[in-house]
Amino acid sequence: MTESSSSYYEVLRVAVTATDKEIKVAYRRAARKAHPDHGGDAAAFRQVTAAYETLIDPSRRKAYDRSYAAGTARNAAGAGTSEAHFDAPAAGSHASATAHRPATPRNTAGDPPQFDPPYDAAAFEAAGTVPLIPFNLASQQVHGMPRKRGIFGAEARIQREMRTVQLITRQV
Repeated sequence: MTESSSSYYEVLRVAVTATDKEIKVAYRRAARKAHPDHGGDAAAFRQVTAAYETLIDPSRRKAYDRSYAAGTARNAAGAGTSEAHFDAPAAGSHASATAHRPATPRNTAGDPPQFDPPYDAAAFEAAGTVPLIPFNLASQQVHGMPRKRGIFGAEARIQREMRTVQLITRQV
């Protein structure tokens, strides 16, 4: 639960007294909204899945309820935040508490395009040649891969689209 400070109950939007059936229904609803194939965020989907896996297992749910109650009691007493408590791996887990993704900035759509080799309009003018693709078309960015529809998708169409993207990026 390092992604946000909300509890698993808040993630699934269920009461603390929710039954297994209510948790399952809430998980399916939240998973549909957060699933990356349906326009959701992958981190939110992982958080929804972690919440479901914890709350559906009675022993893990009891342990979570005890630790969450202890964390909120510490916060109420003024002992600081309990987020460090949730950074630790689950009991019996082989995960490392120090394995975190580096805080490097991600490439976003707002970044200026990077050309490889560099697009030098002045060199074209000096040589007296015309570039194959004008600068305004060459600076349009392709972000990621084509969206795969459904679970299995039309594999042949996806492969054609990927080959087209590769061909265009090689020519540009």
